[in-house]
Amino acid sequence: MNAIEHTGARLVKGSAVVSNRPYLLYGFVVIASADGGSATLYARQDAVSEASLGTYPALANSPTVVMLPRPALLDLGLYVSVGANVAGVLIVGEPL
Repeated sequence: MNAIEHTGARLVKGSAVVSNRPYLLYGFVVIASADGGSATLYARQDAVSEASLGTYPALANSPTVVMLPRPALLDLGLYVSVGANVAGVLIVGEPL
């Protein structure tokens, strides 16, 4: 299992589809296990470069926190690609 889900938040520990339907993304936290870790978010159900929301690096003991001023509506779902040296990505949002 690559994810632990809780109301409004989901911890993704490996690359995974977060939602296969429209999704409201409020923010996320990239938690690195060592320096050089990064995660890429995609506004769809797979890793297609033109749907990339960006790659977000994090350092060990210094997570990258991204909270959006307004929720982003991702009509085609959300996919998270978790790179090496990443312990997990905490996704804050909700499927519609």
